[in-house]
Amino acid sequence: MKKFVYSFLLILLIVNLSYRIEDLREIKEKAREILYLPKGEILKYLALDHKNTLSDFYWLQFIQYYGHHLQTDRKFLYMYQIVDIITDLDEKFLHAYTFGSVNLASDVGDRVKAESLLVKAMHKNPERWEYPFWMGFLNYVFFKDYKKAATFFRISTLKDNPPDICFRFYAFTYYKKLKDLETALKLWIYMYEEAKSDVEKRIAEDYIKRTIMKIHMRDLTKILKEFIKREGYKPKSLRELLEKNYLKSIPEHPYGGVYYIKGDTIASLVPKK
Repeated sequence: MKKFVYSFLLILLIVNLSYRIEDLREIKEKAREILYLPKGEILKYLALDHKNTLSDFYWLQFIQYYGHHLQTDRKFLYMYQIVDIITDLDEKFLHAYTFGSVNLASDVGDRVKAESLLVKAMHKNPERWEYPFWMGFLNYVFFKDYKKAATFFRISTLKDNPPDICFRFYAFTYYKKLKDLETALKLWIYMYEEAKSDVEKRIAEDYIKRTIMKIHMRDLTKILKEFIKREGYKPKSLRELLEKNYLKSIPEHPYGGVYYIKGDTIASLVPKK
């Protein structure tokens, strides 16, 4: 019996010891990562004329760090600190700002640090459209703050030579998320007139039609509900709204289709191409 108890206690001791060794190993690994993270402001002075070279070195370290944790524990405790050092050394390092901020938002879920990195990028590079665009993108996709997204998409359109995608996201945010169809229509028209490629022009043209159609359906639905409220019954067709002077004319469908009454709202039938 004693032999059994001693054996059992020995096994417990070994298991406990192995857990402690694992903890120590983890602490050591973390400490090793910390050793590679001096202050960027200090490194700037130490590096003298080699700041960009040192920044590239830390960028490679960052790629390895990101890949390692992506394949293992998916914990990125030092992501912000590393990209902060890289962008201290090279204030124009586009990919460090954009890749870092997107992954701080998506992998770490740290809105404050993701936005902080882009604010730093905008402060250091006020002429670039990319940083306000990515600030808008993060707020649209990850943080669901559509007003803030629209604000930064707008700022990106005001920079030097912004691509059409800045206008597209700006207009689409008003169209899809903020439900401000009149503002969205103005933006789609502006994008159509200023588009730099035929593809973007066709996209803008299609959204102009979609937005007009939605405005028609929204306004006709309001009139229909007013008719039902006053007359006490639902009309059989839109023509009845004309006959009783609720409507001056039925608006022309932008796709050549028709509007019709469906329940207490107006629906749209678009002809097949």
